[in-house]
Amino acid sequence: MKKYISFFTLALLALAFSFSSCSDDDNPGENPEELSPDYKYSDQAVALLTILDALAEVDSLPDNWNTSAFSVEATYGLVLDDANPYVRSEAVSGAEEAIAVFNDLTGDDADASTRTKTWTCEGVGSLTYTLKNLSDCTATIDVNVPKLRGLTQIRLVPAEAIGENGTFKGTPYYTVGDVVFDFDDDKSWWICARGAYSKAKKEDTHWFSFGGTLMQDHHIEVPVPGDIPANLPTKLGSNTEKMRYLVQFLKFVANPEAYKDENGQLDATCYPKGVGNLGKDYLSWDQMNEIAQAWKTWEKKGLAKYCIDAFDDEFKAKKEFTDYFAPEEEVYIYYKGYSKSFFSSTYTIFCKSYSGKECQEHTKDYIWTPEDGRFIIWDYEIDGAATRGPGHPKALVVRYKTGKELNGGKSLKATEPIEGVTEEYRYNAKNDPRPSEPDYTSAFPSK
Repeated sequence: MKKYISFFTLALLALAFSFSSCSDDDNPGENPEELSPDYKYSDQAVALLTILDALAEVDSLPDNWNTSAFSVEATYGLVLDDANPYVRSEAVSGAEEAIAVFNDLTGDDADASTRTKTWTCEGVGSLTYTLKNLSDCTATIDVNVPKLRGLTQIRLVPAEAIGENGTFKGTPYYTVGDVVFDFDDDKSWWICARGAYSKAKKEDTHWFSFGGTLMQDHHIEVPVPGDIPANLPTKLGSNTEKMRYLVQFLKFVANPEAYKDENGQLDATCYPKGVGNLGKDYLSWDQMNEIAQAWKTWEKKGLAKYCIDAFDDEFKAKKEFTDYFAPEEEVYIYYKGYSKSFFSSTYTIFCKSYSGKECQEHTKDYIWTPEDGRFIIWDYEIDGAATRGPGHPKALVVRYKTGKELNGGKSLKATEPIEGVTEEYRYNAKNDPRPSEPDYTSAFPSK
């Protein structure tokens, strides 16, 4: 028996020393990390899922993700050259949006001036960003992720380089600021952070939710010594590029005048490439203001208080909506979930902040251990002030889905509605923005 225990202990020590973290450097590791097959919250597992979610529409890893021949086929972008099927292209508005794609895949904070950068994660692979600044190519991302098949390079190109690919005829069904309620499946409100736009070669829509079934499906309980269990967010989805558009929109709603220049147009310092980086002719200040006023005047409480629970229940925020999202404020958003070392009690809870009118993005991940005390998560927010650690005073929790995901995984044309949802507000439905009045109160337990 003693020999058995000694061997098992040595095996664990060997496993512990094999752990490594993901990093930004030019020396990817050679030996893949060996993990417990069902351990899906390591830095490596979370990093891999972030990449596969964005590039292959995969929302979870199998139990044996690291020890089997598991791999998935890439779906991201368009193949423009049949002779190079592993090179896929995606339209971007410029270097700022190009580096945002890289940052979203890696969790980095690189800015638009970055010429080249390599991210590596042992056991996952590497991504290398290179700024090109050519007429037909803004930047490239070289992809070396063994679990991802059919993609060796992403070309981030101007919309004109896509040609007729990615275009559609007709008026897009959804635009920024639209709100739907997923009553049957998710029981939550979803806000459109970026709509489809043919001229920019963008066919999908991007949605975020602040509430709903977060307590039931998107948190885990962690024991805390001498206290009630902590609640940590998980399985929230991730797209930090579009998350910035969401915060920028909410700041606009809070104070539209702050985003108007002397000519009555959108302030170019805040929207240099237009709303959602879709171009300056996508939405004018007047159109954005029309959406903002609909949010503010929809019934007495305002649409914002319906779809962002943080401003309409007994756990009411210390600040009102217009104060919390004031253009000069720094807004904290928890997203994606957490990662945890297999042999450690330390958790990394993913958080971004967005400061100023321009919504400058900053990584504000929160490092937490059970010894820090409670980490409280309600339907909509994490209250770091309630912990004994240095948490953020208040950070909202968001979930993310594409229009296709919100449509139950079924393909969705840019001119078609999402199935199984009720429209709360839709800008392009000018004559009847709210056709029905369902009773939502029965969908939620009393707090």
